[in-house]
Amino acid sequence: MNHRSSACLVVLVLACGPVKAPEHDSDAAVAVFDGAPPDAFVADGCPTDPCVVNPFASTGEDGPFAPDTDTVLAPGLYNFTTITIPAGIRVTTASNARLDLRATGPVVIDGVIDVSGADGGDGGVGGGGCRNGGGGGGATGDVLAVADDGTVECGVPGAGGAAASGNDGGEQGGSVCFNQGGNSGGGAGGSTCVGAGGGGGFAGGGGGAGYDSAFGGAGASFGGASGGAGGTAHNPAGTPATPGQGGVASGAYGGRDGLANAGCTGSYPGSNGGGGSIGSIAATDLAVATTFYVGSGGGGGGGQCDLCNAGGGTGSGGGGGGGGALRVASGRSIAIGATGVLAANGGDGGRGGAYAGSAGGGGGSGGVIYLSAPSIEVAAGGSLTAIGGTGGLATDGAADCGRGGAGGIGRIRLSVGPGACALDGAFDPPLADGCTASAAPAKVYVAEYPD
Repeated sequence: MNHRSSACLVVLVLACGPVKAPEHDSDAAVAVFDGAPPDAFVADGCPTDPCVVNPFASTGEDGPFAPDTDTVLAPGLYNFTTITIPAGIRVTTASNARLDLRATGPVVIDGVIDVSGADGGDGGVGGGGCRNGGGGGGATGDVLAVADDGTVECGVPGAGGAAASGNDGGEQGGSVCFNQGGNSGGGAGGSTCVGAGGGGGFAGGGGGAGYDSAFGGAGASFGGASGGAGGTAHNPAGTPATPGQGGVASGAYGGRDGLANAGCTGSYPGSNGGGGSIGSIAATDLAVATTFYVGSGGGGGGGQCDLCNAGGGTGSGGGGGGGGALRVASGRSIAIGATGVLAANGGDGGRGGAYAGSAGGGGGSGGVIYLSAPSIEVAAGGSLTAIGGTGGLATDGAADCGRGGAGGIGRIRLSVGPGACALDGAFDPPLADGCTASAAPAKVYVAEYPD
């Protein structure tokens, strides 16, 4: 008897029990998948090679996935046989923003899978009287959910994954804008004089404060990850404004604080929003072992407070949404062609309105991209990106009032077999050393399949 075959048989028996992953179209599965924290799933079937345990095996029950037009998949887990995305085709998802795409056979991506966050809306002068124009917050992981520019008094906060919402900014002068904090998505920008809410998620950016308002809303803190503090207001006594702070995480993963707006002290300025981050917990789990999390939104900018002078005040920019979470796994191979794109980027913060002193929203953080297969090829021209969004400018060029803080970077993780790896495309965060195993911070995490 061949001893190796016997050993493989033992492994097969131990590894292939009747374990079933949650269905993506059942209520119970959604509750498990979109609960927080959304830990990685258990293996759900037998591996192609009985000597290698496939950590993300597909049952194949959803058949082949080969869209011939742009497609929006509901968030959740899919068990395909093969995945083929042609050039010119774009696959996106909705604002719960976690896609787990598994295949028994090959995956070929010449098109786009985009779970990036939406940009925050720009501030503007709307029709709401003397207090108007806060830009909406960008949605997390739903790049198609375009935030509204400021045309009414109260901007709409961005939607996102299951987590705590960012806090609302302190009101001023009887404003009715009480709900600016986003749920993982970016905080809405402040209308005239109103402090904006922070982005939600696990570590959202803090919102800027409106001129002479109480405070900007803090970003959400959840599960040990901390959001950024809200900004403070410039007031008539001359105390300068401070911007919203970025969501807390180490190094490049942390959201950046909004920039100070000292150049706008004579224009009744609001303060700028901070950028979102993936949070301190996710930043210590570069292997994405237990933190298959979406990113966090940026804080909205605080409202400029010229009231009814000079034709009325103006609102500020909303925070960008965080990048979503994307996993693509195959029991055979993943090939990303020269036109193939995987993106989990944070949305940009919206800019302030036309009057000097309106503030910019913070950018959303990057999310996560996780590829797992015995063979992975990324051709020259293909790209994988999970970067943070830029902060919005504080005015429309009327003065130098700084800008919102940028979102922190996200994570890219690859699990690939030795000698079956070709990574010639572009990566951001970048590769440390091609296909060589690496766990360096702010780089692509590379491990040997099936780890």
